[in-house]
Amino acid sequence: MPEGKGSGEDDDVFPLTVLHFAGETEIPAYLYEAFPDQQEALDACTNVGGRSEPDIEEIANLEPDLILLNQAGTDDESVHDSLSAIAPTLVTQGTGLSWKQDLLLLADAIAKRQEAETWSDDFHTRAAEAGAGISGDPTVSLLRRNRDRIRVFGVASFGGSVLEDAAVARPEGQAFTDETSVDLSQEDLADADADWILFGVQGGDATEITDLALCPPLGSVEADQAVQVDDDTFYLNTGPTAASLVLVLLESTL
Repeated sequence: MPEGKGSGEDDDVFPLTVLHFAGETEIPAYLYEAFPDQQEALDACTNVGGRSEPDIEEIANLEPDLILLNQAGTDDESVHDSLSAIAPTLVTQGTGLSWKQDLLLLADAIAKRQEAETWSDDFHTRAAEAGAGISGDPTVSLLRRNRDRIRVFGVASFGGSVLEDAAVARPEGQAFTDETSVDLSQEDLADADADWILFGVQGGDATEITDLALCPPLGSVEADQAVQVDDDTFYLNTGPTAASLVLVLLESTL
């Protein structure tokens, strides 16, 4: 790392400021924003590796009472066996569409099912109110770029499910329910157009989408109705906190 570049922070420390070749950028952590009174507890969390290759030894050192495993993260049965030897291990289905059932399953595991059902009822009420507050019944497209892959997300996705709860209209090409997403080439980018585009870019900035829109031009971009959203919230972290933040963005943007 060149001298004077980077953040100098330890792993998993947010927010942080990264000095780079065009200035400096502050990187927030949305959990801090959602739970400002829990920052000390969040800072005390231990990194136990990624979901596909968890650090079994580090998990064992923590002596947990319960382990939650996402089935979508790994198909290695030995991981489940190793974790089950440490503590009772609950496996959820994972993927964006199943976030509601997984929430209830996790709630059962900690004897909070009624609380989770109450939250779910409240969420659906809030979603309906958010959708009712959008005038003109605009169509909303969900678009994401990570590395060289460009995708639109349908109803059977996390963001798509929240839009569905809010009764937000989708473009005809994103009404599919048999897949989470569909890949697009740059030449097919016009298929992602709608009255509004909510797009995420993994590890990049808005120009990775908006510059592509120059050929062909997208009406939503020209109308300044293409909005970059937090990629983690919309496309990676599927759960009640992220779902609530999606509603907040819908209310503030549309």
